[in-house]
Amino acid sequence: MAVAEGRGAKTRLKEYSKEVSEQLEIHNRNLKNVLNYFEEKHNIIICKKTLQNFLKDTGL
Repeated sequence: MAVAEGRGAKTRLKEYSKEVSEQLEIHNRNLKNVLNYFEEKHNIIICKKTLQNFLKDTGL
């Protein structure tokens, strides 16, 4: 029996996708700076791999 799709942990960046793309352009796709921005502005702490997976899933 297969595991149902969408059962995993939901990303914290779902509602910030527009802001993520803006930050990627500002910081020249430097993910470390984007992570720092979200930690300072929104108090969202995620690892680099989580951000990479989010970008891959959303196609940014």
